Amino acid sequence: MKPNKECKVIISEIIAEIDQNSVLFKDPSIENGKMGLAIFYFFCQKFFDDDKYQKKAEEMIEDSIGLLTEISLSEIFSPKYRGDSLSNIISSFGKGLMFVQYQLNKSYDFTEYYDIINNILCKLTKSSLKDQDFDFFSGALSSGHYFLNNFYHTKNEFSREMLLVIVKSLKKYAISHSDNQVYWKSPFYGHQIYLGISHGSAMIINFLCKLFKIGLLTKDSHAELVLLEKAVNFVLDQKRNLSTGFFPNLYGADGEISSTQFSLCYGDLGVIYALNNASKILKTGNLSDNINYLTYKCLQRKNDIKFTFDATIFYGAAGIYCVCKDMYLKSGDNIYKKAYQYWYDQITTYRDPDYQAMAGFAESSIYDEDKNNESVKWSYGWGISGIGICLMSGLMPELPSISETLLIGI
Repeated sequence: MKPNKECKVIISEIIAEIDQNSVLFKDPSIENGKMGLAIFYFFCQKFFDDDKYQKKAEEMIEDSIGLLTEISLSEIFSPKYRGDSLSNIISSFGKGLMFVQYQLNKSYDFTEYYDIINNILCKLTKSSLKDQDFDFFSGALSSGHYFLNNFYHTKNEFSREMLLVIVKSLKKYAISHSDNQVYWKSPFYGHQIYLGISHGSAMIINFLCKLFKIGLLTKDSHAELVLLEKAVNFVLDQKRNLSTGFFPNLYGADGEISSTQFSLCYGDLGVIYALNNASKILKTGNLSDNINYLTYKCLQRKNDIKFTFDATIFYGAAGIYCVCKDMYLKSGDNIYKKAYQYWYDQITTYRDPDYQAMAGFAESSIYDEDKNNESVKWSYGWGISGIGICLMSGLMPELPSISETLLIGI
């Protein structure tokens, strides 16, 4: 992995950028808001052992609370990007509070906020379920991941009930592709059928797997096990023999065979992550062997800017690092360790030391012209604060995993 000295210089440059541009953040979420900056500063506090960063983190939390109040009182919600929703922003804020309280500083107690968030998200979740929208960003699984985290950390009964409501709807609105396959459509995205972990079948497979993991579903949850197996069968049936993308982003994309993005948000990695989790629950020999093969081949992929666009968490090398490290921590298998170390080293290859801004990380071509989202370049999900957290994590292994704040979840 990269030498400590080089990465520490980059981290310091990222901090300077964040300090100068934190005023641009206008929402309280992790992914694109001040809660993400709060987590960033808490990591800085632990990494540098300097309490000045804790003060900055607490300021970001206070700012997030103020922004959440402002958004909640507004009669009109203005999305910053496609799929952005009030539900996602509020649930992200809540997940951030839990991550701070349970992973970063156990002296905090945000219980009063969880109760308020529960009530708001209850209404938004039921509205999403009525629309049959299960999306992580626009729909019920945005709040679903909040309720999952809340139940995991607090065993809150209200969250348990909401999770079961979501599961009931997943069963009700699953579309039969054949006798042993099901899928779900994405209403917000033109009713298309996605396969990935951000909008599609892998997202739902992963969510169901987490419910088994936390004990809300068990080996006696027969209907849910059948649902999980049928969803896995549908995804596996879409596999093609393409070295740059086993799984297309969409089902039935005009029969076109093309390479796909390789990142946390889109492409094989998220799909295979979800399938790995499912194989541990379904425990079918042939399934495990098939998924192990796909995993091995997937992790052999090397960095290519055509498929991994930048250094960030959502679309770049940092996100791949996070997923591979999560898989290593849960399995102890050195194949994942080798992969996460490789992708950690790739993060800084996107940096141009001569670029006089963004700590050398040139602006992503996707968000270059995004005038409606001026904070995105410094953000947790799409920007350099997330990159900084990952760089710190690689240098200090005792820092907590950020998995529960990401698409992959608890």
